[in-house]
Amino acid sequence: MDKNHKIFSKKPGLTAHPHFVARHPAEKKEISSPKPPRAPEGFPTHIDTEREADRVTLSRFAPPRVLIDAQLKVLQFRGETSLFLKPPSGNASFDVLKMAREGLMPPLRSAIKKAKEENKAVRREGVRVAQNGRPRMVNFEVVPLTHLRERCCLIFFEEAKGGLQAASAAEVEPTQRLPSPHARRRLKGRAPDESRRVAELERALAENRDYTQSLQEQHEAANEELQASNEEVTSANEELQSINEELETSKEELESTNEELTTVNDEMANRNAELNRTNADLNNLHTSINMAIVLLTRGLAIRRFTPLAGKLFNLLPGDVGRPLSNVRHNLDLPNLEQLLQEVIDTISERELEVQDTEGRWYSLRVRPYLTLDNKIDGVVLVLRTSTRSSGASGISRRRAITPKPFSGRHDIRSWS
Repeated sequence: MDKNHKIFSKKPGLTAHPHFVARHPAEKKEISSPKPPRAPEGFPTHIDTEREADRVTLSRFAPPRVLIDAQLKVLQFRGETSLFLKPPSGNASFDVLKMAREGLMPPLRSAIKKAKEENKAVRREGVRVAQNGRPRMVNFEVVPLTHLRERCCLIFFEEAKGGLQAASAAEVEPTQRLPSPHARRRLKGRAPDESRRVAELERALAENRDYTQSLQEQHEAANEELQASNEEVTSANEELQSINEELETSKEELESTNEELTTVNDEMANRNAELNRTNADLNNLHTSINMAIVLLTRGLAIRRFTPLAGKLFNLLPGDVGRPLSNVRHNLDLPNLEQLLQEVIDTISERELEVQDTEGRWYSLRVRPYLTLDNKIDGVVLVLRTSTRSSGASGISRRRAITPKPFSGRHDIRSWS
């Protein structure tokens, strides 16, 4: 019904019997055929009697006929049609034109076409049909069926009476072609049989001409469809070519991206190697320096420390990232966090002498921690062993040094 949207509808045709049940051949079970329903007692049976009488009358007196659809496919055979139709050789087909006997196909085709175009019954008489090598004269009538979804037609066949004499009967179709005036003049003085034969040949020639014209129209329509299909294929090929070009462009972009990614990976590998070397140098420096150094973040969390600082502050490798306030150090300096916060706030350097729990004196220097772009990001604690000895009383003494203004990165480098 709709080729673009793939919408289909069931064609009219014969369907399976509702009581038929498919069974495996091994199942030897008898299938009881349904019995015709009986009329209940007291119900009038004259209606069924009339239907049976109509069926018998049609089977005995109605001419053979076939029901065809819009595609000229036979839907039903009614009566004995072997005198007019026969199964074609080769692949099975229900096309009525392929099943028509020799001589019947051209007039049958033109009559079906005219009946569909004019939507009225078309009758042809005196058509010569060959059956088993012997010619016969047959009549047929094509009746289009109205009030149906699909244009179906009913074709009635009958054998002409009198054999070849039936060809001389007048045609029922008002538009049937008659011999031309020149032909009628030539037919004067001839025998009636010869005149009928010439008229029959002229009709056959006209039918063949119509059939040839219809074939030419079908051929032109097929060529137009083929041309449209070729245009669609060409457009599809162009789209495919454009897609291939886009894929090539995407492939080139992907290759360039891969090259950039490879370059970035090489740079990252070089930076990682440099960072590993820097970490190794820093670890060796911390191990070699006999000083206690603790690096703290801006929030006074432990960032890094030397082994000697780990002993003084009781630090372990797992303490990295912990706040300094959570660590119990060995220095007699209860306000250490306050001192560190003052260094961060005032951006200044502090230095003082402190004593541990064992009575050893140390020189404590606190400086701000600077990043590469001179931003304060924490503090640095440096403890050095002081030459000052403890007093007899053993009381810890502190000597505060006046805060020095912090002058930036040069001070850290000179201090280091």
